[in-house]
Amino acid sequence: MPNPSPTPRLSARTAFGATTARLDSLGPWTLAERPNRSLASVAARAADPQQVADRLASRVGGAIALGQLAQGDDHDIFGTAQNQWFVMADHTQQEDLARQLKTELGDMASVTEQNDGWVVFNLSGPGVCRVLERLVMADLAQMPDGSAQRLLLAHMNVVLLCRKHDQSYDILVARSFALSLHHAVTTAMRSAAVLATPS
Repeated sequence: MPNPSPTPRLSARTAFGATTARLDSLGPWTLAERPNRSLASVAARAADPQQVADRLASRVGGAIALGQLAQGDDHDIFGTAQNQWFVMADHTQQEDLARQLKTELGDMASVTEQNDGWVVFNLSGPGVCRVLERLVMADLAQMPDGSAQRLLLAHMNVVLLCRKHDQSYDILVARSFALSLHHAVTTAMRSAAVLATPS
C-alpha cells in the first residue's frame, strides 16, 4: 500500500518570502539582505563567565569588550550585555553554529540558535552616515570600525555593527520587522540621495 503522506519538500526562504536575497541600490548606497549568516546567542552561567569569554575570544584572536565587534577568520562576535554575546558565521560553512558552540561550552553557558529570530542587512556606500543619521539617535562619529550598539531605529530594536566607518554597517533586526526596517532604510536612502543630488 503506498504511503499516503507525501515526502515534504522544504526550501529555504528569506524574510521576504523569496529564494534570493533582497538588494536595493539608491544613489551611492546599497541595502543588502544577508540571509547567509548563522547566528547564535551565548550567555555565560554564573560558575565561570571568564572561561566562556576566553573560549569566545580564541575564535577572534582577542578579548571582546561590550560595544565591540570582534572579527575573526570564521566568526564575528559582539557583546550584547555583561557576559552575553552574539556569534555570527557563514551559514554555508557553519549551519550548525549553535550546536558547535554548545558542544564546546557545555554547562558553562546557555547557547540559543538565532537563525530564524533575526535578519541581517548590510548598508554600505560612501558617506552612508547621511542615511543612518535620519534613522538612529546615536553619535555616529563616535562609532569607529569594529563597534556595536543596540539602539532604536524607527521605533524598532536593532543592533548596529560598524564594519567600516561611514562606509559599511550591518543592521540586525527581529525577523518579524524585516519589511518595516527595509521600508524605513530605503526611504531614508531615497531622501538622502535627493538632497545629495546637485540642483
